Amino acid sequence: MAQENIPQVLKGPQKAAAFMLSLEEDKVAKIISFLDPEELQTLSREMANLGVIEAKTIEYIYVDFQKNVSSGTGSVVGSVEKTEKLLSQILPPDKVATLMADIVGPIGKNLWEKLESVDNDFLVTFLQTEHPQTIAVILTKISPGKAAAIFKLLPKSLSQDVMIRVLKLDMVSKEVLNDLEKTLRSQFMNNVSKTNKRDAHQVVADIFNLFDRDSEEKFRTFLEQSLPEDAERVKELMFTFEDMVRIDDKGIQEVIRVVDKTKLALALKGASGAIKTLFFKNMSERAGNLLKEEIESLGRIRLKEVDDAQSMVISQVKELIEKEIITARIVSDQEDEKYVD
Repeated sequence: MAQENIPQVLKGPQKAAAFMLSLEEDKVAKIISFLDPEELQTLSREMANLGVIEAKTIEYIYVDFQKNVSSGTGSVVGSVEKTEKLLSQILPPDKVATLMADIVGPIGKNLWEKLESVDNDFLVTFLQTEHPQTIAVILTKISPGKAAAIFKLLPKSLSQDVMIRVLKLDMVSKEVLNDLEKTLRSQFMNNVSKTNKRDAHQVVADIFNLFDRDSEEKFRTFLEQSLPEDAERVKELMFTFEDMVRIDDKGIQEVIRVVDKTKLALALKGASGAIKTLFFKNMSERAGNLLKEEIESLGRIRLKEVDDAQSMVISQVKELIEKEIITARIVSDQEDEKYVD
């Protein structure tokens, strides 16, 4: 029975987090006002990840802080929701959003996984200000694909130095990794969140690209009536199946290579003659004839199946464009108005 009275073992930041969660919000506000940003970030993270802390542990913490607490003090629960609510009573919304974004991040992702989505050029700019040994550690923590892209962008002498260090890298201590993660969060990831904000029009354009025709028409009409200027900007940023004409022959050949041929046949079933010609001319005569036969064999199919196939192809094409494997030229209004008999 004596074992049941032993309080949970908490480290310093965890004790502080439990202590803060047990206080009234006005008292927490006074304490937080004395913390610097890094301390507040650490405390917020611990509060969000604390979980259930039993009453006897809270009592022990109070005694440890040389305070008195009655035996009836209830347990506290540290969670993302409670931390966000508490911070919202004390800090402005933008500050709360920044802190919580760093704590939570994309669901299921840690710091190193978050780096995967950071623009390569942006990451290289940051890494070039760091010691080669630090760069080596970072590149061993991210995916091989991401690391390869970074190696190619680093200056030759630096990339060679870093590669040697990666090969000679000993086991990195937990303390070193913790310090490195702290630096990346405070000096780099916060800046990424401020500079990496996506254009709202591009977000809506990407959504439109995935709509079926009925949904696209409905929302396009709505935007044109309510926000005509924004509607026009979204239209400019959209990439539709007919926009394949923006891609050169080499790019179309790459699309043909990576796209599932059954899906491509479905997508071309509902495409214009110009788009079909564009694909057929970039295939061997035999491959083109086989694809034509497959399209003809489809017979009468639902428009939704065509839309879904075209959306899938568009999604892959946009990935190729974003990775700069292929390019899509900008088509002027005059070009856009040309017709093909």
